[in-house]
Amino acid sequence: MVGGGIHGTHLSLALREAGVPAHRIRILDPGPRLLNRWFDWTSRTGMEHLRSPGVHHIGLAPFALLRFADRRGRRRREMKGRTRRPSVELFRDHSLQVIREADLDALLLRGSLEAIGPHPRGGLQVETDRGVLHTRRLLLAPGQPPPSGGPKWVPGLREAGLPVVPLFGPDFPLGDLARSACRTGRPIVVVGGGISAVQLALRLVRDEVPVALVSRHPLRIHRLDSDPGWMGPRNLAAFRAQPDPARRRQIIVEARHRGSVPDPLARALRAAAVRTDLELLLARRILGSARHGDPPGEPALLLDGGEILPASSVVLATGVGEGVPGASWIRDTSHRLGLPLAGCGFPRVDGGLHWGEGIQCSGGLAELELGPAARNIVGARMAAARVLETDPTGTGPA
Repeated sequence: MVGGGIHGTHLSLALREAGVPAHRIRILDPGPRLLNRWFDWTSRTGMEHLRSPGVHHIGLAPFALLRFADRRGRRRREMKGRTRRPSVELFRDHSLQVIREADLDALLLRGSLEAIGPHPRGGLQVETDRGVLHTRRLLLAPGQPPPSGGPKWVPGLREAGLPVVPLFGPDFPLGDLARSACRTGRPIVVVGGGISAVQLALRLVRDEVPVALVSRHPLRIHRLDSDPGWMGPRNLAAFRAQPDPARRRQIIVEARHRGSVPDPLARALRAAAVRTDLELLLARRILGSARHGDPPGEPALLLDGGEILPASSVVLATGVGEGVPGASWIRDTSHRLGLPLAGCGFPRVDGGLHWGEGIQCSGGLAELELGPAARNIVGARMAAARVLETDPTGTGPA
């Protein structure tokens, strides 16, 4: 298994439940524990509740999270709305229990995938930064790629002395940024209009840190990041009947509500803007840096409407990368093993999520088969169902 996030953890649990012995499963991930990046990223944003309903989690039974909440001191109160969206703490505690009960942490092999090729004795050779592995079955469930280098105006702001930090970059020194904002009175400028940007802005408001949110568009309100019909046959039947990968890619792009937020979060942001000093600004572009004050000296952002926005730092909260997860080794694997890629660079997998002999995909790598919800928690459950339908125990270690 490549990837110890939501997908890799759920798939490993499903394989164990299907009867695959623990000694035949290893989860390759660079983190010190399963779900490490998920825990880190939700902590960075200050997420309080998931967007997903309470039946979407890493366990196997759909209502396991609800039962867990009922057994833990009436914690169902931490589930919001008609779909019982769990708090981050409730989801985390349930996930840790699932991992502990199945002893999944014992399957973790810390390391990063570098290349996949044929093994001289048959099967696959998996090259990692910790050595070479031999397997006859490989499940690819890497997380989203990191964000790109950022907009063209970023170097100019840094040259002017403004720290510019991606929310989902390797490091996120929020404590240092918050102390600087409180000391100078100049806000942290959060750039972005989607759920991560709004969550971070609300976290800073709760911590009484000066903050301004700059977005290219007004709030886009959607309960989920794609229509619920994409979780089942209502939309997926026609999607799977479409033979052209380019058309499937177009359908996925059009179906995703990029840069959107659920209504409760939008209402919380608007309320915070009324009762606090939170600034909400619309700007199609940030033109660069400026100087503010009398005499001019304090660093600021120049927006395309002519506004000058004082800032102590800038956080790029425009989401994670939209490209192919593991793009470099996916291209290399395609070349080495002669495996098909669509024009968009994603693997062309079959109905069982197979990408060549002994390789199956989940998450973003499977979205040309699973559709717009493939990357989400429900996508992990969809992938596990396909894997178990076609090859529940496999022929070798996963």
